[in-house]
Amino acid sequence: MQTTFRLNVNELDVSFIEKLKKLFKNKEVSIIVVDKKPQTSQYEMYKKSEALNKKYPPKIVSEHINISEIAKEVNL
Repeated sequence: MQTTFRLNVNELDVSFIEKLKKLFKNKEVSIIVVDKKPQTSQYEMYKKSEALNKKYPPKIVSEHINISEIAKEVNL
């Protein structure tokens, strides 16, 4: 059996533990706590991406440049 509780840490009290004990009576359980950060909306991600593209415009590498050869030189 598995269940998920979403609550504010200030809502944790003895009654919460008692509910868990009743729900999982005489069973071994794992308790994982995850800090839920607000998700970034697609629009916010788009705006951040747009700002990065302005700050660091995309570069076009000539098709005549052999990147493998450059990597070999760097690693020698």
